[in-house]
Amino acid sequence: MSISLEFYSVPWSTVSSLIGSRKPQLVTKILKHSTEISEDLLTEEPIELDEFEQALEKWIAGTVTGEENNGTKLISESAECLAFIAIVRYAGRLAGMIDHTISSGELFRNSFLESIAQTLLKAPFPINHLVSRPLFGYESDDFPFWGGLTRQELLKLELMLSEGAPEYRSDPIMEQWLHTLWTALRSALDLEHDLITLYM
Repeated sequence: MSISLEFYSVPWSTVSSLIGSRKPQLVTKILKHSTEISEDLLTEEPIELDEFEQALEKWIAGTVTGEENNGTKLISESAECLAFIAIVRYAGRLAGMIDHTISSGELFRNSFLESIAQTLLKAPFPINHLVSRPLFGYESDDFPFWGGLTRQELLKLELMLSEGAPEYRSDPIMEQWLHTLWTALRSALDLEHDLITLYM
């Protein structure tokens, strides 16, 4: 079993406008677009499809609640987290994906993103925003997580991304992650929108 970091090109304003829009027809549209969620995610989480639909209705109605944490709401309900994922997948365009095994999770987050990728991209902001970052006043308390970068932040990576992914011959897995990360970020940059990532 593996964990994926999905990259979606989408204006943050677009997703923000869907949350609390109070348009019931959006629930139906997103549900029709979310067959993958019901097939691959709901089977892994202890929730039913009707719980997922109710959670989606809460996002569209703007009634999702959570424990306050430094000005953001911590979302701990699995159904509500999966409903947020459905909204992002509905509104965004997939720009790339990185997979890693469950056992290599700490290596990916702590060694690869926080150290290697952070240094090689010369990013003036934390690259681990890709695996967890509050969006629109909401933050996931546990898997699945969401994060992302603004268009302005992506532009700050343009120079390094234009040079192509660097080699990392001492570790083939790290080198593959670098290549995939460069490709996904370059694709998101070319699509000229903000970026929302889903880590699950």
